[in-house]
Amino acid sequence: MKRFSFYILCLVMLPTFVSCSKELDYELPYLGDKLVINGILTPSQVISLRVSKTAPVSSNLSDNLGIDNAMVALYEGGVFLENLISVDTGTYISPSAYKPVAGKSYFVRVSAAGFPDVETMPEKVPLPVTIDKYDFQEAIKSRLNEYNPTRKLMLAFTDDPAQEDYYSIEVQGYYQGYRVAHNVYYLDKPMDADDPCGFLSSGGNLRSGGSILQYNLTDICFNGNTYRVNFGVETRGFPQDGYLEKYPDFCCDVDIDLITVKMKKVSKNYSEYLKTGNQPEGFFLAFMEPNVMHSNVKGGLGLLAAYNEYKLNINL
Repeated sequence: MKRFSFYILCLVMLPTFVSCSKELDYELPYLGDKLVINGILTPSQVISLRVSKTAPVSSNLSDNLGIDNAMVALYEGGVFLENLISVDTGTYISPSAYKPVAGKSYFVRVSAAGFPDVETMPEKVPLPVTIDKYDFQEAIKSRLNEYNPTRKLMLAFTDDPAQEDYYSIEVQGYYQGYRVAHNVYYLDKPMDADDPCGFLSSGGNLRSGGSILQYNLTDICFNGNTYRVNFGVETRGFPQDGYLEKYPDFCCDVDIDLITVKMKKVSKNYSEYLKTGNQPEGFFLAFMEPNVMHSNVKGGLGLLAAYNEYKLNINL
């Protein structure tokens, strides 16, 4: 196994911080070849999973680690449903174009030559959530850019008192169908990773405008009640996703013409995955241990998670 050099950051209290480093030799451990299963279940999409394998850190991580000769058995409510078929290296889908049903539970058993068999924990697809009421009229001053027009977005929804629920909210602006890089922030309180009521995570990347923020809530703080959340939403920003390629002479910010709100009720596994996805970066790597990514695969690694989404479009 290759040897790697690590550096310990030393901070000395002087009028300013001064850093030094010490080189250490350390052999990174490897737990052996295991299957990795990743998939998201939602009623709007045909069931699809990714089957891959682990690899030592010393390997070429640009290689395709997908497995195309696996047997992937899908179960619904503990009853065998069908075998998923391989359509690409590592990608398996339902041959009947089956979509998961809200309220039902699913798991998969996967076997492949040269690897221990794995099985995901049963994952229940959440029932849908509906935004009962919203308001997007009040103009406020932006906390992040005082020169950008900003409105307060209020969303109200009712939590199911019969079960423990988890929610994830995304707010994204558009201009002429193109996503816009603009500021959105939670007005009610800071969202800290250690807060049992909610935390902030990042979702899919915009090509040039950073990440879409996800505001994640647990009903531990509002179980069974109608709950209101409030956001500050700037209504001006820079268009993304190839807008400059189409309009190369474009130079300035635009006024958003559509706000899309995605309100997801997510499984506990999905919520835990989003929380452990908050990894320390840059300077903080010297002081914080990386989070161990949440997994619900027995005998292997990865995640089978589920959500149900309600989408609200607000035209400006």
